[in-house]
Amino acid sequence: MALDSAGVSDISMEEILFNDVQEYLVEEAVIIGTITNLTNRVKKGMKSIKVPRFSGLTVSAVKQDGTCAVAGGMTADQDTLNLNIFNEVPEYIYECADLESAVDLKQQFLDAAPRVLANQIEADIYAELKGGVSAATPDHIIQMNEADLNGTANSAPSLKDIQNAGLLLDKKKVPKTDRYLLVSPDVRVHLLCKAEIQDASKSGSNNALVNGEFARLFGFTMIESCNVPADETIAYHRTAVAFAMHNQVEFIEEQDRACGREFISVRTKYGVKHLDAGCRAVLLNSTGA
Repeated sequence: MALDSAGVSDISMEEILFNDVQEYLVEEAVIIGTITNLTNRVKKGMKSIKVPRFSGLTVSAVKQDGTCAVAGGMTADQDTLNLNIFNEVPEYIYECADLESAVDLKQQFLDAAPRVLANQIEADIYAELKGGVSAATPDHIIQMNEADLNGTANSAPSLKDIQNAGLLLDKKKVPKTDRYLLVSPDVRVHLLCKAEIQDASKSGSNNALVNGEFARLFGFTMIESCNVPADETIAYHRTAVAFAMHNQVEFIEEQDRACGREFISVRTKYGVKHLDAGCRAVLLNSTGA
């Protein structure tokens, strides 16, 4: 935070809160660091972002006989990322409670609210990542084939399940880099019982670790998140989902003297979108449906 000569911040409360939310998303969140974040493209007044994709390009030999090259027929398509999630962290501070408190209740709220909002953003990203997976042929929703540590059937992925998920991504020509396997804490413990995963977790890397990362195997960076249900796992590419939010987080203060309280709220607007018809992700669950 920059200060002017009078020691007063030269940025608004909304900008400070936005920076706090982004800080928590970077330092504590898991999933957002593994998807496409388009927040830097959001401008005031925008309701959506167009995310283009291109296909149809081909390679051919250079013509040396005076004839014209034949174009492959590039086609363009796009997904629309709507900034349609408008959430807040609301609270009331009662005058009596504030007078009797040894700490500044409003400051405590301002310290905690950005983290709570960041946690909700992470949960919304997972919901979109899971909900947008394609069930069209070839079905990208497959059943897991191992029991978890409690003995519940079809509640944990086998190594073959993980390989099959990678194969489905291969068939859709999803890039080999930036692939992730997102698991619950339960599945992480299950996988770490396997010698192959134990060896992968010890292999080390010259790259900075992703939040929640515990191993790399079969081309996937394996990460754990508490937002994932115990009987679900998702394999995906960074471009499977896009996220963006407006670059200000609004702070609301409204006195209600008749009721002896003050309403305070931190609000922001953002959006999450599964891209490319859900073909860049594979959901592994207990039913295959």
